[in-house]
Amino acid sequence: MTNEISLFPVAGWQIGPVPTHEIIALKFQFLSHALQKNEEAQESQMFAMTPAQGRELIERIQAAIDVLEKSDSQGSAFPRH
Repeated sequence: MTNEISLFPVAGWQIGPVPTHEIIALKFQFLSHALQKNEEAQESQMFAMTPAQGRELIERIQAAIDVLEKSDSQGSAFPRH
């Protein structure tokens, strides 16, 4: 069994409110292979989340950023594009 994680670097995103449904819509553009250029990024499906889910996502992203910024490690276990 391997501990490798398939990673697809985010190249961009579209996000916005959908007031008629009281949701936030989110779509990612991502790179699917190491030689792919940002201009060739693929798009995910459109995702929907409630405002509460959006707040939780913000908190979890901020917590992950805090961990990375406090880390002494100069390198990463993940490959970079």
